[in-house]
Amino acid sequence: MFLFPYRSVLCLICAFVSSLCLMPLWIRYLKNKHYHQIIRDNGPRTHLEKPHTPTTGGLMIILCISLSVLLFAPLNAYLILLLIALWGFGLIGLVDDTLKIKKQHSTGLYAKSKYILLSLLSLLLLVGLYYLLPHSHHFQFIPFLHQALPIGFIGTLIFGYFALVGTSNAVNLTDGLDGLVSMPIIMSAMVFFIIASAGGAATIPAHWHMMQQSQFHTVALFLISIVGATLGFLCYNCYPAKIFMGDVGSLALGGVLALSAMMLSHVFLLLIVGGVFVLETLSVILQVGYFKISKGKRIFKMAPLHHHFELLGWSETKVTHTFWILSLVFLILSLLAIGVW
Repeated sequence: MFLFPYRSVLCLICAFVSSLCLMPLWIRYLKNKHYHQIIRDNGPRTHLEKPHTPTTGGLMIILCISLSVLLFAPLNAYLILLLIALWGFGLIGLVDDTLKIKKQHSTGLYAKSKYILLSLLSLLLLVGLYYLLPHSHHFQFIPFLHQALPIGFIGTLIFGYFALVGTSNAVNLTDGLDGLVSMPIIMSAMVFFIIASAGGAATIPAHWHMMQQSQFHTVALFLISIVGATLGFLCYNCYPAKIFMGDVGSLALGGVLALSAMMLSHVFLLLIVGGVFVLETLSVILQVGYFKISKGKRIFKMAPLHHHFELLGWSETKVTHTFWILSLVFLILSLLAIGVW
């Protein structure tokens, strides 16, 4: 029990330092192999200046997270499922990134193929979650209401499916500007780290809206490793970016955040803590829907939402920093929702 805070610090430092040190080597390797980001033709014109920026930095994030948790976290069902999610979603993203580069096109995997792969992996993880972990996970807390909703096996599949597939794609949509997606990921991981840490403690304040489970320490160590590895990556992803995360990173981190939320019985909290991801996704849904209904009219100048502000004349750094501030606001709202404050 007393080792847990020290393990958290060790996981954070290990993930951060390894990411910070390995990323330059990975950037150099990718440049030598001409493994560059493919910029879509219909995006903002300023993005056409970035065709030679290496991508798949997310693969190093995955490696650093894995190294950290395998060194300092106990091996149990929680860790195994989280690692399967991290590498499973990551490999789907890596295939997508690789196909984009080979085809020299902004589309890699066909949308249907990608959707099927994400769906199959998500359902496999949710079945494992239901049968391998304690039955206390078969309910989900409702933010602010301080009530638990029993969901059972079918509910686990339904809510979990939309959480895993939706969050992985939402994070992927948000990853459109230098450094934009990294901070919302860090903020989200920090909220769930607090929940997992408190849930793994011997006692929890009565007004805190969370479940108690000793093995949540494993989830907490995994989440703090995400924070460390993403912070290390952010040092090279801030404007002007030396490397992009790629689908391998965005799909992996989105999927594992959603699975962590399911494990901690706080899947509905994703809608708050991941508010930036929700806004980005809603902007695309509204844009596409309105375009079809109105026969060619648009709500936004371009979707996802960050491109809309770019076309309004905002600088890339201003858009990114604004979204970072929004992430902080959603972090505070999330803590209020679970009764921490």
